[in-house]
Amino acid sequence: MDLMAINLAKVRRCLEQNYSFKIAIHILSEMLTAIREVHERGFIHRDVKASNFVLCRESRRIYIVDFGLAKRHLDQITKQPLPKRRKVDFRGTVSFASLNAHNNVDLARRDDIWSYYFTMMDFLNEKLEWREQRDYTINQVKDIKTRNFRNPKKKLWVGATRNIAQVQSIFNHINSLDYADCPNYNLI
Repeated sequence: MDLMAINLAKVRRCLEQNYSFKIAIHILSEMLTAIREVHERGFIHRDVKASNFVLCRESRRIYIVDFGLAKRHLDQITKQPLPKRRKVDFRGTVSFASLNAHNNVDLARRDDIWSYYFTMMDFLNEKLEWREQRDYTINQVKDIKTRNFRNPKKKLWVGATRNIAQVQSIFNHINSLDYADCPNYNLI
């Protein structure tokens, strides 16, 4: 069996020397398009991260993969979000999961976008405090993310993204979304 694609986490490592802001924005734009397509089909992925996207060697297109945690989010007839469940188990990858996932809140499109946001920050070379050490527990990561969200200017946008207004605008938009809301993909 031939490998037809390479995941974006590996692509980024391979491009380390030639990695530019322009390349990052192009990749991130393609990733967002893939997430939007999943959402438009009525599903949420629940494990958005760079290694769950692949770059096709032939077409140079980016695809989202690994739907093992995916869940139907929109009713097939009404296209409205399914009722929010009261309590759910954690789903996703700790480093990229939304605070809703950490708080066992039913996930929605906004939570895929939070995971995308953390991936975006990583691609833009922002140092995310909870990714500094591999041995943080799930509760430690939750606490660090909570602290970072309380004061993002001093805790979240401290390096490469400090002067990128769009990064802050995207954060504010995602933070304003409720369970049933559809993200503004064009703003993101």
